[in-house]
Amino acid sequence: MLHGNEAVVPKNDPVQLANLTKEVRSTPMSTASVFNAGGSSGNAELIAGVERMITTNEKVANALNRLITIGRMTERNTKNLNNNVANLSGSLV
Repeated sequence: MLHGNEAVVPKNDPVQLANLTKEVRSTPMSTASVFNAGGSSGNAELIAGVERMITTNEKVANALNRLITIGRMTERNTKNLNNNVANLSGSLV
């Protein structure tokens, strides 16, 4: 027993492979049992990783919103500058 209950199935043995497949399909498996397979420390690491991803996504969303705002302000200022330059009278020469 290396990592819990394991099975070694020969490569070209369809009978053993069929039996293993049947056993896996008949074993009830819930989401909780999948997460508990790694132990409680695995769950804590998983939850911490998800929380880090959420925090990172929030930071990225805030940065994108700032960039969108800067882009809109730049567009508006450029439009105003173009209008002001077009309305100038006189000559630079």
